[in-house]
Amino acid sequence: MDSKKFLAFWGWKNLPWNEPVALDRLYWQESTQIICSRLLLTLQRAASLFVITAPPGHGKSTLARWLYHNVDQDRHDVAFFSLLQTEQGSGWLLPKLAQYLGLDPATSSNRTVLARLQQSRLHGKILTVIIDDAHKLKEPEALDEILALIQVQSIAANHVNFILIGNPRLSRVIQMTEGCQHRLALLADMQALSRNDIIPYLNWRLDQIGLPAKVVGADAHNYLMAQAPLSFAWLESLLEGALMEAFLRDQRVIVAETMQAAVQYFGWSKGLAEEPSTELPKPTKPASGRRKPTPQTGKSGGAVTPTLDLNSLYYKSGGGHDPEES
Repeated sequence: MDSKKFLAFWGWKNLPWNEPVALDRLYWQESTQIICSRLLLTLQRAASLFVITAPPGHGKSTLARWLYHNVDQDRHDVAFFSLLQTEQGSGWLLPKLAQYLGLDPATSSNRTVLARLQQSRLHGKILTVIIDDAHKLKEPEALDEILALIQVQSIAANHVNFILIGNPRLSRVIQMTEGCQHRLALLADMQALSRNDIIPYLNWRLDQIGLPAKVVGADAHNYLMAQAPLSFAWLESLLEGALMEAFLRDQRVIVAETMQAAVQYFGWSKGLAEEPSTELPKPTKPASGRRKPTPQTGKSGGAVTPTLDLNSLYYKSGGGHDPEES
């Protein structure tokens, strides 16, 4: 396929999928808006655990980045970690926190980390730790350090919150871990796109890539709604494939047959199935047990301060502060 002809066919200079979507122009359905609003409100209470889960392709990592930039910088220092490997036990968190706090991860102990946390508390801020891909904490023991840091705040107030974001396995591990239940401030599931969400999201995405809504025909709309519920990633991949297929067929309007051909050719599944259930170990008792604060700024140079108005979290249009992946 001649990429230049493909770009010219749709009136593009560059492939739009190579361009990240601004974090303040994201499309989230109402259920996710509510999760965001409740989370931002409840974060003002320290020594809490927040857990958000969803199957692959539902926007978890995008939500993690959005939170990183929208947690109130006047009240919080924010650390963002993404787990790259499976953690079966404790010992993974301390080095990350030590490095964030400016300590040597190789030599830091629980005592030195706690001492540094107490020093940072003097600034009057809560340390909020966001952990993406937290489903890689596959054993209850891997939560020991988190629970210990939350529990110790009843003795020495360190003002630390944890937000764990991962696939549904995370929720099962949380429920099987003794000590988690009374520490949870929020346990929520991100929902897939329902029949009512699919067309508004599709029209929003077409606008983002510079195409009118009429590019997708009514019968293609009906085809998509019949597939509901859908993940964001699946619908995004389908749209990309359908635009390629329409170009190859010299069609200016995507019809249901075009979408069906794209699905058949690329062999996509909707990707909504949860990870196969596996037997979890018996609950265990938890052990007892910063990016250096830098205000996030937008293009204008002002601090990015979130609003708690629900409608403001439902981004469809307008300028952007911080372009990131959708």
